[in-house]
Amino acid sequence: MRVLIRSSVAATVIAASTALTGAMTAVPEISPKPTVSQEVRLAASPAPGALVGAFLRNQLENCSVICPFIVQGATTVPVAAAAAPLVFVNALTTQPLLQAIGTAAASVTQPAQDAAEGIITNDLNLVLPRAQRALEVAVVEAFTIGSTALTRPGQLPRTVDTARNRFLTALNQPLGAPTLPTGATTPLQVVAVRAIEIGSAVVFQAGELLLLGAVRAANTAATTLSRTGSVSATIAATGASVASTVTAATTAIRTAVTTPAPAASPAPKRPSVATQGGLRSFNVAGSELSSSATAKHNRITKPGNRFSGQN
Repeated sequence: MRVLIRSSVAATVIAASTALTGAMTAVPEISPKPTVSQEVRLAASPAPGALVGAFLRNQLENCSVICPFIVQGATTVPVAAAAAPLVFVNALTTQPLLQAIGTAAASVTQPAQDAAEGIITNDLNLVLPRAQRALEVAVVEAFTIGSTALTRPGQLPRTVDTARNRFLTALNQPLGAPTLPTGATTPLQVVAVRAIEIGSAVVFQAGELLLLGAVRAANTAATTLSRTGSVSATIAATGASVASTVTAATTAIRTAVTTPAPAASPAPKRPSVATQGGLRSFNVAGSELSSSATAKHNRITKPGNRFSGQN
């Protein structure tokens, strides 16, 4: 009887030990949670020489739409001026004196206007908008770099790389109306961009429009005298041409000065406010280019280019 009881107790102990061992074996091992790491990649800096290369390429593109008209003016105007006395003598055989004078003068002023149209309209509508936007972006990024150097010096390398990338993007824009915003977000940046716009309107836009207007006025006077032989009609037509030019030049300045500037709104991500600028498409008082200048302009610049600009 005692043997039976001992055997039963031993069997129970063995069974319990086996069950406990199995339970302990079945408990899964608790592994530590994996560490989640997120790689932060800084903006890749443009390759060495990329900015200089883009700038030089832009100069070639600018020349491709302007230089042909410079060459045209440098060749046709002197030739026409040398031949003007012969044109005058020939015109006297069929025209009165005043009309002959107008005809001889027009033989010089017309090629001069043709060349000036191509040079100035392409500069105002194609070259200047891209160059001005690149300058605005560069100034905005310079302010950002300065602010970062003073307030967050640890982020300066990233800020410099971002600035170089944005300036390269501005340089790589096609000719014509810009699509890249200036990125101005602080009051100082907005004021700087507005100063560039006003300076461009006064020096380049209005200045070139006045220069083109002078050439157009001279050609208007010559062609009107050649056609009518009337001094009063010539004076009236020339005065109307000058008035149109002055109106176009003052409009360019007034637009740059009065266009509301975007309110500065600092934000963590740039650009939160973009200053689009006062770039416009210019054609003095809506007057059409001469047929020869228009045809040559279309041969130089591809159809569908962004000539319209931004209002």
